[in-house]
Amino acid sequence: VPELGDYIGEAGNLPAKIRKIEIIEQTAEGATETVTVKVTTARAEGANYKYSYKLAESSDYTGEVEKTENTHTIEGLKRGNQYTIKVELIINEEVVDEKTISLTTSVRQVTATEIAQEASTYYGKEVLGYTCPNSDAVNKWRIFHVDESNIYLIADDYISYQDAPKGKMETAITSSYPYRLSLKNIESNYTGESAWIKENSKGAKWLNQYLNTNTSTNINMKAVSYMMDTNVWNVYKGEDAEYAMGGPTLEMFCASYQKTHPVAYIECTVSSITGYMVRTGGDSFTNWTKGLEGVPLDDFNSIYIKSDGSKAYGMWLASPSQNDINNLMVATNAGQVWYNGTELSYCGLRPIVCLKSGVKLQDNGDETLTIVK
Repeated sequence: VPELGDYIGEAGNLPAKIRKIEIIEQTAEGATETVTVKVTTARAEGANYKYSYKLAESSDYTGEVEKTENTHTIEGLKRGNQYTIKVELIINEEVVDEKTISLTTSVRQVTATEIAQEASTYYGKEVLGYTCPNSDAVNKWRIFHVDESNIYLIADDYISYQDAPKGKMETAITSSYPYRLSLKNIESNYTGESAWIKENSKGAKWLNQYLNTNTSTNINMKAVSYMMDTNVWNVYKGEDAEYAMGGPTLEMFCASYQKTHPVAYIECTVSSITGYMVRTGGDSFTNWTKGLEGVPLDDFNSIYIKSDGSKAYGMWLASPSQNDINNLMVATNAGQVWYNGTELSYCGLRPIVCLKSGVKLQDNGDETLTIVK
């Protein structure tokens, strides 16, 4: 139906104009959307159309294309964002009219499988909406790893000794420092035996290399037992989680790191009952060693190495070290995957949460995702 303005002016001297812009197709695939717009005009025979778009909050248009067709397809729009699409009507190289249309792209929901396929995009991003009995102890949770069906979150920072749960015999961690925690006094609560971990830790699969070949009552395995005791760490298990632990094992650390560093990754092995050794993989393997240096600082929002040592000089990994029966593996603020005596107050704990199988996350279009309820 013609608009009133189409009849204003003398016959044969009415201006060309854009009546409307409409979205005729909008499809989503992965992290982006594709949209097709159609322009309806009046008296615009022989005109060109210049198309461009921008994020709603931006002042600059991009993707400028000039063509004779009154339809145009725009690809690669990020999901979960608002855009403005502009069309300029051009006759004899002059813009005679222009209109805009607003568009909101759909919000993306991602599964563990999709996150695994896009690890470099999602690992390290903050996850909103996770709550647990001890929520106040962790300011932010970040994606640490995914396996076949589960998403694993890691605390963005170290928890204080007051927020570390008591051992299975009700012994509490004591410390002269708020975040640098010795595990020595908690070790008396555990035998360190592999059979106990297999039976009592829901995360036992992440210590498979050791548990499948060794049984031990070494001091370092007693500390591992505490960190992997999913009964005491359930203070960090919310309704969306299957279990929580006191931190990642070395096997989980390496599995995650290989997803984000597929060329120069880290791998681990168990060489004896004492514990693990590590080496760099990728193009050329190094020899197995008790510790590695030169691990990049603060990659992926510091989920592996946190260079800020104001609270602790690294995080405990729930794995025994080959270096000594008293040593655990650690990831230090100096860029090392190293070893440290469990009696020392150098490192801190960053709990790990395994979300339930099937949990989806909403991609908010920024650096955050939200658990879908």
